[in-house]
Amino acid sequence: TILLFLLAVVIGLSLGYDRPHITPAPKELTWGDNTFVIKDCIEFTFDKANSEFQESVKDIYSKVFFAVHKDLQVSHACSFKIRIAVKNSDVMKPLSIDPTHEKYTLTINENGSASIEAAYQIGVLRALDTLAQIFNQDREFLELEFLPIKINDQPRYGYRGLMFDVSREYYPLPVLKKIIDGLRLTKINHLHLHLSDDDSFQIQLPSFPGMTNFTAFSSKEIYTRDQITELIEYAKKNGVIIIPEIDIPGHMRALGDDPRYNPLLTCYDRVRPWLMLDGNKIYGGPSAGVLNPTLNETYSFLANLTGDIFSMFKDSAFYHFGGDEVNTTACWVGNPSVKKFMDEHGIETGSDLFNYFNTIVDEIVHNSNRTQANGKPRMTTDKPMTHWVYDRESQIKWEKGAILQYWGSAVNIKNFTKTYSDHKHILSPQDYFYFDCGLGNRYGASLC
Repeated sequence: TILLFLLAVVIGLSLGYDRPHITPAPKELTWGDNTFVIKDCIEFTFDKANSEFQESVKDIYSKVFFAVHKDLQVSHACSFKIRIAVKNSDVMKPLSIDPTHEKYTLTINENGSASIEAAYQIGVLRALDTLAQIFNQDREFLELEFLPIKINDQPRYGYRGLMFDVSREYYPLPVLKKIIDGLRLTKINHLHLHLSDDDSFQIQLPSFPGMTNFTAFSSKEIYTRDQITELIEYAKKNGVIIIPEIDIPGHMRALGDDPRYNPLLTCYDRVRPWLMLDGNKIYGGPSAGVLNPTLNETYSFLANLTGDIFSMFKDSAFYHFGGDEVNTTACWVGNPSVKKFMDEHGIETGSDLFNYFNTIVDEIVHNSNRTQANGKPRMTTDKPMTHWVYDRESQIKWEKGAILQYWGSAVNIKNFTKTYSDHKHILSPQDYFYFDCGLGNRYGASLC
């Protein structure tokens, strides 16, 4: 009896594993036991969807659904029909981090029909990406198994993101678009682009003509304004919000490669290679290039910089301004002119000076009514700023409403959320979510 029971359990488990593994797992899901084979084409019908969205859906999912069976196509009078009903047809809405905007119901019947119901177009994309994972493309024909299927789903978290560093290594637009494709398919809704660092500053900005001649890896490894616009539109069509990050006041050494802006930095020449286990030295670490918070020119630069970023990324839900790994001891307190400023203004510690810097940046971002150097009004925003926060940075005060992104160890998350209980948080603990942590690297051990 026990043997038969165990055999039944094993058979049941093996049958269960034949079902598609939908990522992430839907909130509610029911399966049947029927199969439908698609031999001709797939037909889309839309209730209350604008023509631009209809064409975008057909373009995206003809590539996804028919990745293997390239003889199939989106057409009319097909054996398999997908009816899409969206309540709010006039807006593509990945612009909010409200998880209810991504809610959908997907029903697949055994008679060759499917229906999608969603409040917003972004919910339609989430449903279609679920459907893409249900299709069995390993058969002679495109198949749907375990029908009927009904799924009610919405995300648990409004923010689900990938941070991608395009400053330490350049990635051309086609690569970034493929990453966006993968994010859409797995329902990750934010692409956080780390646009600047000590290594390079590769984005062309209207207020700083010619800067990338000095700050980019090469003349071919830059992002023009047109390319950024193209990438933002591509991401938007795929239900992904791009979050731009300009890391300040630290991690700015590349800016100093332009002689016009080198005077804005301290510690420009303080580059420390890090010794790895096998004796190799690689560059990577804080302190190489920190904005001087005592100069009026620094804040004029930041005002024009933020104006450009807000203008180029106007659809972003918020803007990331870094804030991590600033060696206030060596680069600020240890700098004679900075220390003199601190003494004259009653600023006692490096953390106090950081808070002074943050106060002015907050004013620039949210309250400035001055004009840029070109005479045009400076663009400001009421959207929240985002900053990196680590275990040892609890003395830094951030502006009200800021979203704080934690990148320390997971064991200290509770301390972080308690210290900054008045803020919203993005949790990115390095020992779980950093790809270069935990499993070692080519030099032997983990970098974290």
